[in-house]
Amino acid sequence: MTYVTINAIKELAEKQAQVVQRVQSISDFATATISGNSVWIEYSAEFKEQLAGNLPVLNITSYDPGQSLAIGSKSTEGFEIVRTNGQTDLQFDWVAFAKVALPNVVNGSSQDRQAMLQKTTALPSLIVAE
Repeated sequence: MTYVTINAIKELAEKQAQVVQRVQSISDFATATISGNSVWIEYSAEFKEQLAGNLPVLNITSYDPGQSLAIGSKSTEGFEIVRTNGQTDLQFDWVAFAKVALPNVVNGSSQDRQAMLQKTTALPSLIVAE
């Protein structure tokens, strides 16, 4: 039984070396209006949850090329847009992007995992030297 357990542990260590960390791009976006000199935009609840502490990259586009908008501040909750000129209501589009890590996955089929599990639970009478 010790032989099989040691081999199963070695196989598990080899599989752990094959662990792949995956990254996914996420985004949130909308159209908003600025009425004064600044406006705070809050991300959607789903986007904030997926951010997991990462700070997103922002892109803003004004509907009026004669008016300038800038990002005043940003956080994992949302961001502030400030206007450098103009006083009328102004619509703009915004997009927030971030890359977040997905849970690690082990390369290998469920059959591989099942075979390793069977080796660790095999009865001594079923152990065959390889």
